[in-house]
Amino acid sequence: MNTTFCTIISRYRLHQLLTLYYSLEQSIKSFKLYVLCMDSESFEILSSLRKDFAQLEYAMQLVQLQDIEDERLKTAKLQRSLEEYCWTLKPFLLLYIMRIEKEAKTLIYTDADIYYYADPVPVINSIKSWALLVTNHAIDRNCNGGFVCVKNNNLGTSCMQWWGERCIERCKAERLLGRFGDQGYLDDLVRQNRSVVCVNIPGLNAAYWNYFKYEIEVKNEIYFFNKRRLIFFHFSGLNLDNAYSFIKKLKGKAVEQLYFDYYNKIKVSAGYFEKLQPTIRSFLNNRKQAIAEE
Repeated sequence: MNTTFCTIISRYRLHQLLTLYYSLEQSIKSFKLYVLCMDSESFEILSSLRKDFAQLEYAMQLVQLQDIEDERLKTAKLQRSLEEYCWTLKPFLLLYIMRIEKEAKTLIYTDADIYYYADPVPVINSIKSWALLVTNHAIDRNCNGGFVCVKNNNLGTSCMQWWGERCIERCKAERLLGRFGDQGYLDDLVRQNRSVVCVNIPGLNAAYWNYFKYEIEVKNEIYFFNKRRLIFFHFSGLNLDNAYSFIKKLKGKAVEQLYFDYYNKIKVSAGYFEKLQPTIRSFLNNRKQAIAEE
């Protein structure tokens, strides 16, 4: 049975997408990754990539904005930054895939800056009775929106529809009433619905904001967090142009090694895209340019 993932990217995140794909390929026997392209450049480049590699024809499915946008989303887009609109679209991308992948029992949204070190499905399947499963930040009980698992059934659909409505109403990069972007609504769902589960499991969604809570070990090139194997790490905030200053602030040789390993991987991915299309160099992880265009 295939595991169905999805993510959202722009031309600024192509190298992270390719690195995400490689991590899934190494960790999971059979999967399909749906990619929502936020601009024509990313769609065209990835379409070319799929033609060059036969395995991508099936394993990577491209989605364009026109496939999921309705008039309400188009109106919301006018009032939001690129980042905010990406957050807004998460539940709508999941709903779109739920409609076309009727045989898929579970769908997983994953941020493009996540790297998988092992298959998350066995851990997910060990948790019983849920329609929507997310992780918290580990430093508090608030849900993180970078990894969202939803059952492709009526309960899961209902959760995505409710989340989507709230994201259309407001999805801003500003803290208000315990909400930030799309994430505070997930906390509301946990409180309102017994079928929505927020877990705190070492090795699931470790990140810079919580790594210091864990004892991190490396054995035979495998990372362990509090004696549990690392399933995936969320490299939020790490860019090609800030890597050394970012990593310098971290504490501990194991986590530094983890970050440098990932940094080297996204550099290789960036180099591939630069060879494919030299002009892409000016876009890859150019955060200043992304903000300017917003």
